Amino acid sequence: MTIRRSSTRLAMAVSSILAAPAIATGLGLAAALGVVPEARAQETATQVTGTVVDATGAPVSGAQVTLLHVPTGTVSTATTSATGQFAATGLRVGGPFTVTAQASGYTSGAIENVYTELGRRANVTIALQPVAELAAIEVVGQGERAAAVGVGREFGAETIAAIPSIARDPKSTLIIDPKAFTDPSNQDALEVAGVNNRYNSLTIDGVRQSDDFGLNNNGYPTSRSPISIDAIEQVSLLTAPFDVQYSSFRGSTINIVTKSGTNEFTGSAFFFKFDDGLVGDKSKDRDLNFNFSEETYGGTLGGPIIRDKLFFFLSYEKLDREAPQEFGPAGSGAPIEIRGVTQAEYDQIKQIAQSVYNFDIGE
Repeated sequence: MTIRRSSTRLAMAVSSILAAPAIATGLGLAAALGVVPEARAQETATQVTGTVVDATGAPVSGAQVTLLHVPTGTVSTATTSATGQFAATGLRVGGPFTVTAQASGYTSGAIENVYTELGRRANVTIALQPVAELAAIEVVGQGERAAAVGVGREFGAETIAAIPSIARDPKSTLIIDPKAFTDPSNQDALEVAGVNNRYNSLTIDGVRQSDDFGLNNNGYPTSRSPISIDAIEQVSLLTAPFDVQYSSFRGSTINIVTKSGTNEFTGSAFFFKFDDGLVGDKSKDRDLNFNFSEETYGGTLGGPIIRDKLFFFLSYEKLDREAPQEFGPAGSGAPIEIRGVTQAEYDQIKQIAQSVYNFDIGE
């Protein structure tokens, strides 16, 4: 007796200069019970703060600060206060950003390759030189990584892509954090700091995706991760954050932000196959017959709708799997027989699933 299972991961995002990833839409679908989650106040964007000073270190007030997101060309602006400080919020995660400061009587100064992280703010200092000192101008800038709102780690798309993941699950990256581990005896449930996985919180673009009904041991509302790792821009794992915007959990919060398109069209395609022919069929003198097959395929596509203003990003992933049925009706020969369910009843369920829902549940 075998069972055939198919699941799909689909993510779509549309973002613009007026609608940063903080309000970009993320959608996760899988072959499981569908639940419409409620929106929660959760970080999906970052911020850059800093100070503009002159050659002596004195603050420069009224300076115009421009923050250019290089991949998309989107621009945010800020003005320094009387103490020379500025803050730009609602920015995309990642980067790079080019931060430029201009003030009357000074030459402009810029800092390139500023990257932002989910749950943290980037801090920069820009020193401007008076116009009269053009003969010896040296623009000095420095970036600092500010403290997080709790104990945790953040991982970008490059780190996620570099970590091997057979299940294509962000857990493979999150367990880099020494406080996190997966329990293979419990559907690879993610436990952090020794706390049961059911106390964790998962949000994707600010939308809660936790297993509120406790249907799965893996901590997801679906049988697999509700989003493909190819669609993740950054993911953070925070334990006991003190920021009031984090709530509804006792263990840790996993916060995922999806990718966005840029001014360049980019895409990817993939196909993975795994079956019993790759695991062997003999152990010492014992013959083994696993009889399973898995195929995973999909791709991504992103680009501009209106350059420098509006972008799109699509991600699709599907898993087709056939494996021996663990459970079956009485007399079916399955390893675990379900008491009180006859073969005739099973055949009736199979016929309804095929005719009404066009779903083959297997032999």
